[in-house]
Amino acid sequence: MKITSEFAVLDVKDGRHELHKHFEARPALGPCPDELRIPITITGYIDSSWGTDDGTSIEFSMIIENIVTAEDVKDIQNYVEADHRMTGLYVKARTALKKLKGLP
Repeated sequence: MKITSEFAVLDVKDGRHELHKHFEARPALGPCPDELRIPITITGYIDSSWGTDDGTSIEFSMIIENIVTAEDVKDIQNYVEADHRMTGLYVKARTALKKLKGLP
């Protein structure tokens, strides 16, 4: 099954006030400026239909199991580089980093 989507709404608990403050600088109209965008990767599963077909799309609810930000990936990369002499740990961490980045 191929699924496409152009947007989602994220219900944020931890970090919600910091995230809200981050976007206070966002213009009210137009696209979000590049410097304010926060790249994320979400893993979870779609668990039910949320709405009905409006002729373009149907909304679905999703249970989020994990959110990874670009900052998380950078933290992992820094950890890998700091511990590069511990070969076994390095290989495991590098493999995890590749999966987060979607690399082969």
